[in-house]
This record gives sequence, structure tokens and C-alpha cells, in this order.
Amino acid sequence: MVQADALKIGVPQAVLAMITSNLARRGHPSRVFIPLQSAEATAAGLRTDSIIMTDNLATVLDDAIDQGLGKLYPHTQFMRATLTLEDDLARRLREVARVRKTTFKQAVNETLRRGLQEMLSRPKSNSFRTVPADMGTFAHLNYDNIGELMEVAKRANGR
Repeated sequence: MVQADALKIGVPQAVLAMITSNLARRGHPSRVFIPLQSAEATAAGLRTDSIIMTDNLATVLDDAIDQGLGKLYPHTQFMRATLTLEDDLARRLREVARVRKTTFKQAVNETLRRGLQEMLSRPKSNSFRTVPADMGTFAHLNYDNIGELMEVAKRANGR
């Protein structure tokens, strides 16, 4: 099933995706390859290397489902998302892909990784050190009375 079970909408139906062992169907952006040796294949009850074809979905009533093989969970590494990029960002990412001789997908992923690393890392703080300087004292001032010192400073500055 390909749906958000946690929403609990109360509709007795499921969204199903076609699963095939025909690996020739691999490579389309809407299709996800699940190798048999992966944890996802085990959780989903797959019996061979498989392709999940998210471009071939069907909604069926729960009563029409005889038995499920297993489940793929949304936290899987195979989760895909639709992302709408603003024109200027898409242009810049295409330029990154062209300059680095890589795919658009790789340019997007690398840019996101670097940006997230920078955003989530603690900012480097410049160490700050106060260097004391002996300015001497004036015998006629009472350094224990800050109010008196402020008045002296104000008079000295003509305020």
C-alpha cells in the first residue's frame, strides 16, 4: 500500500502500487528499485529484487485485499518527494550539474547536504579575550560609589 496510514481518515480503502521483478522497468524517475538483500525488501515481504512502480497506482477497498506481503515505511531510503524549485535556483543547480559534469539530481543532493551541514552545525565563534590595562587611580574619587563616579564623568564631559 502507498498511503499515509497515520492520517486515519476512516475510509476503508487502500492505495496499492504495482511491484514487478522485471528489472528492465528500472530507471524511470517514478520507479524504485528494492534489492532482495535490503531491510526494506524483508519488511515488504519481497521474494526477489523488485521494482515498485509508483506510476501505476490503484485504489481498492480493504475487503478486496486478500493478503498483504508486508509494508514499506516512509522513513525508507527509497522515499521520494516532489520538490518545486524557484526558477533562479533551478537555473543555478543546472549550472552546478553542468560545471561538475554530474546529474541534476546529484547537484541537488550535494547542495542540500552542504547547506544542511552548514545550517545545522554550530557557528564557529571567534575567541574573545579582554586584555586588562592599568589606568591608575585618582585619590580624590570614591571607586565604591558608582553614582558619584557617573556624576564626575558627566561633569567632565560637559553634560
